[in-house]
Amino acid sequence: MTILSFILLLYPLVANSYIPDYNLAINCGSSNDTTTLDSRTWVGDNSNLFTFTEPKITKPSLKLPPNSLSNAQTPYTTARISLSNFTYYFPIITNYTVFLRLHFYPTSYQNFDRSNSLFSVEVNNNLTLLKDFNPLLWLDHVDDVTPIIKEYCIQIKPNEKLNITFIPNNINQSHPSYAFINGIEVVSMPSFLYYTNLTDTNYHIKSVEFDSNQYQYQYQVLNDKALEMVYRVNVGDNQVPPSKDTGMFRNWDNDFPLYLEKQYPQSVSADYGGHLNYLHNSIPNYTAPEVVYLTARSYGMNVTEDYNVTWNFEVDSTFTYIVRLHFCEFDWHIKKENDRIFQIFIDNKLAEPVADVISWTGIRMVPVHKDYVVTMYSPDRNRSSQRVKLSIKLQRAAKTIPMKYHDVTLNGIEIFKIREEDMNLSLKWKKVHGRHRKKVRQVYHPICAAILQ
Repeated sequence: MTILSFILLLYPLVANSYIPDYNLAINCGSSNDTTTLDSRTWVGDNSNLFTFTEPKITKPSLKLPPNSLSNAQTPYTTARISLSNFTYYFPIITNYTVFLRLHFYPTSYQNFDRSNSLFSVEVNNNLTLLKDFNPLLWLDHVDDVTPIIKEYCIQIKPNEKLNITFIPNNINQSHPSYAFINGIEVVSMPSFLYYTNLTDTNYHIKSVEFDSNQYQYQYQVLNDKALEMVYRVNVGDNQVPPSKDTGMFRNWDNDFPLYLEKQYPQSVSADYGGHLNYLHNSIPNYTAPEVVYLTARSYGMNVTEDYNVTWNFEVDSTFTYIVRLHFCEFDWHIKKENDRIFQIFIDNKLAEPVADVISWTGIRMVPVHKDYVVTMYSPDRNRSSQRVKLSIKLQRAAKTIPMKYHDVTLNGIEIFKIREEDMNLSLKWKKVHGRHRKKVRQVYHPICAAILQ
């Protein structure tokens, strides 16, 4: 064995990237392929990798550039727009679990004013992703022009072919609405990245609810459920763009100032250098980028007062959510079990009374994640959905528990909405700016040259 081989055996350097079987990015409204600076190719609307269809008895859809390009980058320099239904059909994508990402640039396009956009999006004619959707209403301010990205995890059944249909709301015939789309991504994903592997007896999703005997319910995410990614956050450091993900082009927002409630003096980004130990991890190396596990937030090891380190996320009530928390003990002070123990509260419910990362991993520098499920309710328990706050709070453990440091740690957060029996992931919100909005961050796709029709 060479010295280099011995070193690599002791310290594996990088995470293995996932290589998707399907990695298709469509620059809707463009007739040409575009390769961006991150070396990703966005194919034009005339690619033979998919089929575009629309009714022949209606006016054909249009390929248009936005009226104001501003700083728009691929895929936001062109759009497919129509007053009638149109469908993207993918005959080669079947029997796969895929990421589906829809990109919207909420501006006006020639004679199509952005306030008149109102449409639904369906997959395979049985799953509604968006209902009476206007991307403009999801902006923080009416004058903003910020891309909106909606990401879903969907299982394509063996007897199905993926198709995505955009349906304008044309109830008011005197003022018809239009549908539009700027970009579509279809990326295959590992079967059990977010879905439950029934053969893995060591994997559990804990509910934050307990039965009458104080037993914590277990939950399964079977592949007949669709998931909507509502938040993905790199705790303690900057955004991780899609090009820096582990091959699946996921975007990881930074947590402050959007989500972290308060940045305490000791609650700062911390990176002690080095690389993860991939010889002892129990999760796939592609679960999250290495940088996510090598930065974290804590409170302070020598504090004596009680405290909460809190993140807040706005979500829809009446839905059930998966909350995935990523951990890795890289602090050299933390070497063995009971060195750092803390509690985890989700929606103000005790989800983890004794969180000890070393007890989960065995040693330092090993990544791990814990999954929880929570159903969100409106304050008055009304059946109609409202925007409510999902909080994640870390507290030091009870003083009766022996530990060396009364501190907390967290590296990453992912939150997914679960599609239940009604086959609908979307809600219809009132057309009021400043209400029922979700803060969004732009996914960066550097462009070599803007291609306009």
